[in-house]
Amino acid sequence: MARPKAGDIVAVEWIDAWCDEQETREHDWKDSCVVTTYGVLRRNGDVVTVVSEPFKDGVGRSTTHIPRPLVRRVRRLEEA
Repeated sequence: MARPKAGDIVAVEWIDAWCDEQETREHDWKDSCVVTTYGVLRRNGDVVTVVSEPFKDGVGRSTTHIPRPLVRRVRRLEEA
C-alpha cells in the first residue's frame, strides 16, 4: 500500500505526551496513551500534520502537529 500523501483523509495513531502533576513518584506513572486523530493529511515527514476542519482556500483549523517519533501508524481512509 502506498504511503498516504497530502490531501488524503487519514487516521493517525500516535502516542500522546501528557503532564500530570499528580504523578510525582515512579509508581504513580501511567502507561502511554495512544490517540487516533482523523482528518486531512497536510504533511507526512518529520512532523505529521492533520487538519480536522479544512477550508477550500487551504487554511484550516483544528490542526494537530505530531512529531514522527510519536507516530505509530498513518493510514489512508477509504472514500465513501
